[in-house]
Amino acid sequence: MRISFIGPALYQVLPEVLVRFRFAIPGVHARLFEIPSPQQIGGILACDFDVGFITHGISHAGCQSIVVERSRFVAAVPSNSPLGGRKSVSLAELAEYPFIQPPQKYTEKSETLNLFKNIGVVPRVEQEASQTGTTLSLVGAGLGCSLVMATAALQNPRNVHFLAIEDDLPDARWELAMAWHPEHLSSQAGQLLEFVREHIEENLQLLDADAYRAWM
Repeated sequence: MRISFIGPALYQVLPEVLVRFRFAIPGVHARLFEIPSPQQIGGILACDFDVGFITHGISHAGCQSIVVERSRFVAAVPSNSPLGGRKSVSLAELAEYPFIQPPQKYTEKSETLNLFKNIGVVPRVEQEASQTGTTLSLVGAGLGCSLVMATAALQNPRNVHFLAIEDDLPDARWELAMAWHPEHLSSQAGQLLEFVREHIEENLQLLDADAYRAWM
């Protein structure tokens, strides 16, 4: 079974589901491919992947999907920066610091940049990174700040401090989805889909965007 994914899927949902799945159905071998969300959709449509874990909200015409995790956005800043000792920050203040964002081809639909636009400010973009893990490494190296999903804090990256966003953003949520093509779904992939659905029903906090306040 071929599973494509984005890095944040490994923060929580995907490892837990695969452990349960392999214990229940040990005869199925899963191959994992870390690939950006848009390329995953093309791969699923071309039958290169059985299922994919993508950023929810991207175009995935021809595929079906379910949201498997929802998280607030938080600021990721270098621990040794002036913001490193804070618990929260406003977007306007964050925009004054060097900022790390996805490459230009991804920014048109960037939820994080839209958050800045909504309050009428533009961040000082000085670095680009397409993967969350790379972004956190750049933050840890002191090259800038960024907005990431709150579940990234579960990775405890070196020299990275996470702050709550002070602005009122009730609808600003990052979501992870599982996608598949209904006509290309193998029996093993169908079983995995059922495991994922059961996992979500048993762990409804995965869809609770406020479930990650404990680390603040």
